[in-house]
Amino acid sequence: MNNISQLETVYNRFLTFNEGERDAFLKKLARDDPKIHKEFIDFYKNVQEAIDYFDALEMKFNNLHIAPYDADYEPGARIGNYRLDSLIGAGGMAYVFKASRVDGIFQRSSAIKLIKRGIDTDQVIARFEYERNILAKLQHEHITQIYDGGITEQGLPYFVMEYVEGDDLIAYCNTLHYTIKKRLTLFIQLCHAMEFAHKNLVIHRDIKPGNIMVTPNEKVKLMDFGIAKILKEPNPGYHTGEQANVLTPDYASPEQLNNHYINTSSDIYQLGILLYELVTHLKAYNKDKGTHVLEFSGTTVPSELISIIQTATRTESSERYNSVENLKDDIINFIQNKPIKAKGNDLAYRTKKYFIRHRKAILSVFIVFFSLGFLIVRYIQDINEARRIAEYQSEQAQRTESFLYNSLSHQFPRNASGDSLTVFDLIDRMATQLQNDKRFPKENVSRLFNFIADITYRYKNYEKSNTYYQYALNNLHIDSFNPIASKQNKYSALVGLGRTFFTLQKHDSSAHYLNQGVSYALKNGIYPVEAYTHLARLEMLRGNYNIADSLFSRTYLITKKRNNLGKEEVAYFYGMYGNFLSRYFPHENDQFIDSLFSMSFELYNSPTILSQHEAQFPFFQRKDTIYGSLLKNEYQTSYAEVLNFYGGFLYKKEAYDSAAIYFDKAYQANKKYYGENSIVALESANNLALIFRENGEYEKAKKIFLECWNKSRQNANINPAFAIGFFQNYAVILYDIQEYNKALHVLDSVIRLRKKHTPSDHFSIIHAYSYKGQTYRKLNQPKKGLELLEQAVSMHKKYVGDKGFQDINAQLQMILLYGILGDYVNVEKFYQDNLEKITNRFGDDSNYLYINSIVKASALLEMHKYDEAEAFVQPMLKDSIPDKEKNHLLLLFARSKFKQGHKAVSDSILSVLQNKKQLSPIVQEALDEFLQNNPVF
Repeated sequence: MNNISQLETVYNRFLTFNEGERDAFLKKLARDDPKIHKEFIDFYKNVQEAIDYFDALEMKFNNLHIAPYDADYEPGARIGNYRLDSLIGAGGMAYVFKASRVDGIFQRSSAIKLIKRGIDTDQVIARFEYERNILAKLQHEHITQIYDGGITEQGLPYFVMEYVEGDDLIAYCNTLHYTIKKRLTLFIQLCHAMEFAHKNLVIHRDIKPGNIMVTPNEKVKLMDFGIAKILKEPNPGYHTGEQANVLTPDYASPEQLNNHYINTSSDIYQLGILLYELVTHLKAYNKDKGTHVLEFSGTTVPSELISIIQTATRTESSERYNSVENLKDDIINFIQNKPIKAKGNDLAYRTKKYFIRHRKAILSVFIVFFSLGFLIVRYIQDINEARRIAEYQSEQAQRTESFLYNSLSHQFPRNASGDSLTVFDLIDRMATQLQNDKRFPKENVSRLFNFIADITYRYKNYEKSNTYYQYALNNLHIDSFNPIASKQNKYSALVGLGRTFFTLQKHDSSAHYLNQGVSYALKNGIYPVEAYTHLARLEMLRGNYNIADSLFSRTYLITKKRNNLGKEEVAYFYGMYGNFLSRYFPHENDQFIDSLFSMSFELYNSPTILSQHEAQFPFFQRKDTIYGSLLKNEYQTSYAEVLNFYGGFLYKKEAYDSAAIYFDKAYQANKKYYGENSIVALESANNLALIFRENGEYEKAKKIFLECWNKSRQNANINPAFAIGFFQNYAVILYDIQEYNKALHVLDSVIRLRKKHTPSDHFSIIHAYSYKGQTYRKLNQPKKGLELLEQAVSMHKKYVGDKGFQDINAQLQMILLYGILGDYVNVEKFYQDNLEKITNRFGDDSNYLYINSIVKASALLEMHKYDEAEAFVQPMLKDSIPDKEKNHLLLLFARSKFKQGHKAVSDSILSVLQNKKQLSPIVQEALDEFLQNNPVF
């Protein structure tokens, strides 16, 4: 390309033409200068590819990643009378934080919008204040309300507005499978908001799903007036110039894309494009053509609604609806079966609508004359149809029974005892016969392959299970008598493949099939609870905890809105959701977590979970068949997993006796059905060992942790990723029994194994770093300990954010280490930081507040600040606090008195502690350590 300036000139001229003029321009260029024409075509193609690439990249970052906030706007920072709680959105110009008012006047969640540092030009600030002024004048129930505003300490404007919790309009309707009528009802609320804005001379100019939220109580809220325009404004040039380029092409009107004059008709066009997507599930914008293409073939959109959309989206603004009110009225008329303006005044059309509205009265006349004859004919038809269906189903059942009996009758193990070979022999026999027996009903082949794939999965043979799910997918046949079951078979196969690939750690393949399952389910009226559950698990494993939380929340909403879902999948979902919250955010949702497990157990204990399976084939109701064992196995192991989850939740709440009961139930079930060397049985044994540790039975716990680790390594069927936790717990128990050097060695191995097999399990890696730092404290190497603990805190901030507790635990250890180093400034700094985190996350009545104070007092003792430590401890001893924390405070007080030579006082306190029947392990350990280091006692 040897003439860049000439190409730039051609390109700039080309952009000034509309689409029709561009063709003529290119033809003339080809005639006048073929060489430049060829170079320009190549140049333009590269430019377009670059634009598309960066558009896609920008959209990916905007949609999937919220930009990191700068230091002035970190969660916990105070802006005016508000505390920033969490980042909920970020665009090119500003951040949006969820915030709480801290002056006690109001108790409500709000959203604060703040300009980003570094782009605070006069134009950006003017635009920001312009949006604030628009919101201030738009007081409407369907528009986000502005509460407050001001200037930050950095001199930048901010405003406080209503915090809207919910989902965007499209996602909300798709998640709940709303009908067209239900979608239109929500859309009418949006029209009310737009009608109000237009009456106040405000054009929104950026109507898209992301700017329209629906709250849990189904109230629509219009948001983000960042590029809005006020008609008759004093300085129109600013907004038609700079802001005209700030738009979303997918929803922009032709006049916006072409930089022409914009009025309320532009918003009507955007409403039409949004309505098209809402009712067709299709995007209107065609990137190749650079325009909107409305395609209705293959959709179920009624012709009148098509006319409404087409009228709203005419290319010429003068041909669209005159106002949002007219658009809204046509939609209301459509819902009420009244004539719509978009169809014109045709007499035949209006007569038809009249008939539809009054059809009951009109038809009642005809029914009198025809009902008797119709009923007689229909009765005869029903008898024949019922007989035909009954004969078909009887034949299907007989063939199915014969097939299953031939496959399984050779060996009926009454109770599976962990010996999987017998089961696999039978399943192989069934699969072979299913593939070769052409007499078997095609309609049931896919269903039976799904069944044996489920059983194989339960027995942990994931490769074979994957193969059988693929057979199920490849052998789909639409059952004309039961098409819904055929669709369910395909969905089950897709989810099954996603689940097995997940277990085989092929996460991209897992995501592919699970997303296919969700998409297929949403298109076919199936509620994808199971697919969403496994997608959430996948995001958990990938370390995307906020995405997992969003998926769980969305699925929970489905389970609360719909009561016709499969009970077992809902029961398992509740258990998995409870486990997620219990593991990652345990102190923030205790009551809700408990309710999730309660709902899960209630469903599991419902007899319909079993009966709904047995109803599939009459053969399976015979209790002497293997199905009885396999079905019970499937039910019990799923149930056992949730029992383990709940035991873990109780363990974190320090209800150890109750946790032991649930762990033992899970262990007995898993041991019975999979054998004592299976991964699930070992996991249950590991959990029981955790209880032994809490009860101070360290040697017993140590033996079990090590046995679990060794047995898992000897079992070739166990993925190492699932067993590292046993080894990590072994390291912790070595720490407990003061074998610190050995604990360090094991923790090094654990971190190496974690990074190799589970690099996204950030929680476990953070835990290992924290324990390693804690171990260096015991070895009196505080600087090494601090280095590791800082890594743990940094990882928590990066991957978890302002939730959870592991960064708090790491900082507790850092306070102690800074105490050893005599660094009072950092002791106070991290104490205050923890104080704020605990209060924000868990409330001002959390036990963590006492633990934080205990640790600070311990650090003060390390620095020989005895008077300050005692003054800090004494007020808390008067409070009504848990025994464990009070005992620890007493021990601290005794240590302080001893260090100051007040042995009598120290003796009396220690005597009280030693005479207590049962101290918590952590207090007992501290007491033993103190007595060991001070043998005078």
